[in-house]
Amino acid sequence: MSKDNIGTRLKCVKEGLGTLTKSSKNPFFKSNYADLNAHLSAVEPILVANNFILTQPVMIINNRNVVVSRVTDALDNEVVLESVMQLPELEKMQDMGSAITYARRYTLGSLFAMQAKDDDANIATASKVVKRTTNRDF
Repeated sequence: MSKDNIGTRLKCVKEGLGTLTKSSKNPFFKSNYADLNAHLSAVEPILVANNFILTQPVMIINNRNVVVSRVTDALDNEVVLESVMQLPELEKMQDMGSAITYARRYTLGSLFAMQAKDDDANIATASKVVKRTTNRDF
């Protein structure tokens, strides 16, 4: 399969994505956001129609738990897009489940630069600036 074909199909996916509906409520920050199901509902049918498969396994990379959002070309089994997010070290399964869902939502959104204003966290409170760091060790 030619790389041009993959690029054309990814362009079709991107063009098919609209703005996500922020139908979930965050009571802590008193804001709305697009939950994981909204992201999946928007992306998966378009991916499948363009012969791509989305997987989001939890993996261990360099002794760290991570969520890997991966888009694979169904025609030649080549990974064409990937986004990885490290999970925090948590002891309670419910907390880990929430962290996995959050990481799945954010890595999926980052793969396609999905349009949804992110106001479900610090922007909603505007009370402090969060310093962001990246870890390229995995």
